[in-house]
Amino acid sequence: MLCVRAHFLFWCAIVGCGGTTGESGSTGDSGSPDGGPFAGCSFVGMLDDRCTIDSDCVLGIHQTDCCGNTAAVGFNHAERTRFDTLEPLCAASYPGCGCPQGPTRTDSGETALDASTILVACVSAGPTRRCQTYVAMRPPDTPCPSRADECPV
Repeated sequence: MLCVRAHFLFWCAIVGCGGTTGESGSTGDSGSPDGGPFAGCSFVGMLDDRCTIDSDCVLGIHQTDCCGNTAAVGFNHAERTRFDTLEPLCAASYPGCGCPQGPTRTDSGETALDASTILVACVSAGPTRRCQTYVAMRPPDTPCPSRADECPV
């Protein structure tokens, strides 16, 4: 019986907590941090993350699996209401699976145990500028291609 229970728990951990985190529509954000059980969880990958200056950007904490793991995603402040409306629906769609929650992952790949330490910046990514979250190391601007007409003004 103990063996059956161990296999069941292993299966639950693999299948039930199989949410993945990736980058968001922003930094390549992610394709989308995850789809989640609620089809609407994929909204994160569709948030507008374009910006001109740092103050155009805000961040949101997005739940990515049933363990309560989260990703900090950067997006344009005009998307705040959309995020604040859809994220609670996404988070509520995950069943509690009892596995331990890890630190919050940022667009830069850094992690933070305390989400209040996460920052967001408007970073050049070639010819575009994107909102990206980070903890200690602001993501570097990626230089423009050699053709000046492809660079933002």
